[in-house]
Amino acid sequence: SGTAPTKIGANNRLPYDTGTILAVQPPPVDELLNGLAITYSDQQMILMARLETVIMEIELRYGES
Repeated sequence: SGTAPTKIGANNRLPYDTGTILAVQPPPVDELLNGLAITYSDQQMILMARLETVIMEIELRYGES
Protein backbone atom coordinates (compact mmCIF):
# COMPACT_ATOMS: atom_id res chain seq x y z
CA SER A 1 0.00 0.00 0.00
CA GLY A 2 3.05 2.26 0.31
CA THR A 3 6.24 2.69 -1.64
CA ALA A 4 9.22 0.88 -0.20
CA PRO A 5 11.91 3.17 1.24
CA THR A 6 14.80 3.67 -1.16
CA LYS A 7 18.07 2.25 0.07
CA ILE A 8 21.26 4.13 -0.69
CA GLY A 9 23.95 1.56 -1.30
CA ALA A 10 27.26 1.43 -3.11
CA ASN A 11 25.46 0.88 -6.43
CA ASN A 12 22.90 3.65 -5.94
CA ARG A 13 23.54 7.24 -6.95
CA LEU A 14 22.33 10.03 -4.68
CA PRO A 15 19.26 11.71 -6.22
CA TYR A 16 21.02 15.08 -6.17
CA ASP A 17 24.37 16.57 -7.06
CA THR A 18 26.38 17.23 -3.91
CA GLY A 19 28.41 19.90 -5.70
CA THR A 20 25.27 21.95 -6.31
CA ILE A 21 24.25 21.73 -2.67
CA LEU A 22 27.65 22.94 -1.48
CA ALA A 23 27.42 25.90 -3.88
CA VAL A 24 24.12 27.11 -2.40
CA GLN A 25 24.50 30.11 -0.10
CA PRO A 26 23.21 29.58 3.45
CA PRO A 27 20.56 32.03 4.69
CA PRO A 28 21.71 34.93 6.88
CA VAL A 29 22.05 34.23 10.59
CA ASP A 30 19.26 36.58 11.67
CA GLU A 31 16.88 34.80 9.29
CA LEU A 32 17.78 31.49 10.93
CA LEU A 33 17.32 32.96 14.41
CA ASN A 34 13.89 34.34 13.47
CA GLY A 35 12.87 30.90 12.24
CA LEU A 36 14.15 29.30 15.43
CA ALA A 37 12.29 31.81 17.59
CA ILE A 38 9.03 31.13 15.76
CA THR A 39 9.29 27.35 16.00
CA TYR A 40 10.43 27.61 19.62
CA SER A 41 7.45 29.73 20.68
CA ASP A 42 5.10 27.40 18.78
CA GLN A 43 6.54 24.39 20.62
CA GLN A 44 6.27 26.29 23.90
CA MET A 45 2.57 27.01 23.30
CA ILE A 46 1.89 23.38 22.39
CA LEU A 47 3.69 22.16 25.52
CA MET A 48 1.82 24.63 27.72
CA ALA A 49 -1.51 23.51 26.25
CA ARG A 50 -0.62 19.87 26.89
CA LEU A 51 0.45 20.69 30.43
CA GLU A 52 -2.83 22.50 31.09
CA THR A 53 -4.73 19.47 29.80
CA VAL A 54 -2.77 17.13 32.07
CA ILE A 55 -3.34 19.37 35.10
CA MET A 56 -7.08 19.55 34.33
CA GLU A 57 -7.23 15.76 34.06
CA ILE A 58 -5.52 15.37 37.43
CA GLU A 59 -7.82 17.92 39.07
CA LEU A 60 -10.89 16.20 37.62
CA ARG A 61 -9.70 12.79 38.74
CA TYR A 62 -8.34 13.57 42.20
CA GLY A 63 -9.91 16.92 43.02
CA GLU A 64 -8.02 20.09 43.85
CA SER A 65 -5.96 19.80 47.00
